[in-house]
Amino acid sequence: MAVRRDRHRYPAASGVSAHPVPNEPRVIDCPELQIEEPYLEIREFGTDEKVVTVLEVVSPSNKYAGAGRRSYLAKQRQVLRSKTHLVEIDLLRAGPHVVAVPERYVWDEGDYDYLVSVNRAAGARKKFEVYTRTVRQPLPTVRIPLAENTPDVPIELNSVLGEVYAQAMFRARLEYDRPSVPPLAPEDQAWANELIKSAGRGAAP
Repeated sequence: MAVRRDRHRYPAASGVSAHPVPNEPRVIDCPELQIEEPYLEIREFGTDEKVVTVLEVVSPSNKYAGAGRRSYLAKQRQVLRSKTHLVEIDLLRAGPHVVAVPERYVWDEGDYDYLVSVNRAAGARKKFEVYTRTVRQPLPTVRIPLAENTPDVPIELNSVLGEVYAQAMFRARLEYDRPSVPPLAPEDQAWANELIKSAGRGAAP
């Protein structure tokens, strides 16, 4: 079923206008457009509601060169200079490294597809709690830091992603008979095909 909203239709005017409208577009030189990305702030209740934790889910525009990446890195630097915790979740398998933890240290842990980085405000901010996962591994339960003397809150990313998958009805919307984008390694694609078949969906060739 589809719902379509028709615009009002008016009969075309006959004849030629006495003041013809130019057919060529105007070219307008605009300043760089502001790029806005959604993020989550955790604020302290019962005070001036200061921001305690900023939680960022990395988007494609955050990773690739351009206004989106510059805006993300500027905000990242701002948080790292403050007394606010920074949690970054990168579930994109493609694109340059963008989270605050230096990439060379992450690769010491081995290959990975997904990356979560937690940087706490206490201390010199040189310590990062890093969670890495491959496509074959379940996403981690991440400890989210809150205000001082408040216990961390665990967030089960696998459960969160499963809830989003169900609410957005991705089971019916995704085309499982097509290869993954970006491509998976052949052995990972074969593994994914087995999961898809066991779920009663068409596997990718």
